[in-house]
Amino acid sequence: MEVDNGHYVYIYRNQNNDKVRYVGRGKKATRAVQHQNKSHNKNLEDWLQKNKYKLEISGPYGDNETAIAC
Repeated sequence: MEVDNGHYVYIYRNQNNDKVRYVGRGKKATRAVQHQNKSHNKNLEDWLQKNKYKLEISGPYGDNETAIAC
């Protein structure tokens, strides 16, 4: 059985007040930056275009369940 070690969690925070705006996860760390160009979440896409933000990425985790728990 092949083990997939590519489970990441990422957080977009408002740079001005450090409040969490969005939490996502994906199998590649690059998933986090895909929202900056085009996102399935129109509200997030609009917010990213209008605000200053910080992006935090954690992982990799051994599986999706571990990523969710962290």
